[in-house]
Amino acid sequence: TSPESPEVSIVGERSFNSKCNNLSGSSDQVYNMSFASYQAGYGTQVLSGENIAVHRIRRVMNPSKFMSYPYVNSVSKVQVTKKEIDVYKVALELGHSEHSDQFAIDFKNVKVKFFALELSLKPSGKVMSYVVNAWCKRLFKDNHPRDTRKHFFFSTCGDFFLEKYSNYEEKRKLYEKCIYCFNGASYARLLYTSHRLYFPINHLNHWFVIVVDLNGRNYFVLEPNLKDYAPKSEYYANVMRMFKKNFFSIWEETGKLDMGIKYYEFHFVDVPQINHPNDDGVHIMKCLQLWDPNVYMMDKFSPADVPNIRIKCLNDMVFSEDNVATNSVSIIKRHNREVYNKYFKGG
Repeated sequence: TSPESPEVSIVGERSFNSKCNNLSGSSDQVYNMSFASYQAGYGTQVLSGENIAVHRIRRVMNPSKFMSYPYVNSVSKVQVTKKEIDVYKVALELGHSEHSDQFAIDFKNVKVKFFALELSLKPSGKVMSYVVNAWCKRLFKDNHPRDTRKHFFFSTCGDFFLEKYSNYEEKRKLYEKCIYCFNGASYARLLYTSHRLYFPINHLNHWFVIVVDLNGRNYFVLEPNLKDYAPKSEYYANVMRMFKKNFFSIWEETGKLDMGIKYYEFHFVDVPQINHPNDDGVHIMKCLQLWDPNVYMMDKFSPADVPNIRIKCLNDMVFSEDNVATNSVSIIKRHNREVYNKYFKGG
């Protein structure tokens, strides 16, 4: 009770700043509550004590299909130099020479021999898993998860997810390799703090990519041959079933956080389509390098660019500063006298 005014009772004090803070707090609560609702079948996950709303797939903006191949004449988007072409030809020659069994690429724990490089990247060659894994290792350097929040996994993980084994011992080995890959990726950046996980997959001799979009809570499929592997085909019915089950089991083992993965859905993305069955591996290598939810792949390359992509990928991996197979690089430089004199004699 105030001595000056006995009929008035003072129950507390509040400053203008404290009133503003209280109003801001109330506003935040109302805003957060508006995201707490969810659709039937979806829920919220807990991350660092906060509720994260589960939302539908983000809208992907794509231009009209009539603005790209095959409705518009294809223009080469991947350019190569004369030097890259000449070096490419030399590397292919070494694939069936006395050096064929020598490692052309050595990224420490990922190695590719000359014969595998030649079989994979020669015109119309079917890309082998060794080359795709080396490419993923190469992409890691320019797309470190610390900065990009992206992880590129070896095809070994895809082999486990799609149950590419015939007995328990093979299953155990693939499982251990998969766990090793996930734990290794977490050293670069914790998986549950990442945005996207890229998985190149070879299932029944066909390459495609599944991207686990942790940020958008979806599975994206980058399929380069929709003509023969349609989204509603039996092929993809089995792929989706096995991938969801086995990816979730590995995530529970290594992810250490429930991200609502069991509720993720599959969505197919527009990517350039192959003209030749053996080009699927080349397409997915380019997709691994460039695809992002905000990137329209039709503007990045077309089937007409496949020969140049083969040349680019080979040169990029062979002459990467991470390639410790220095003797093999020297062999490539010196194998052809004309190429050596033209490009490497002074170096």
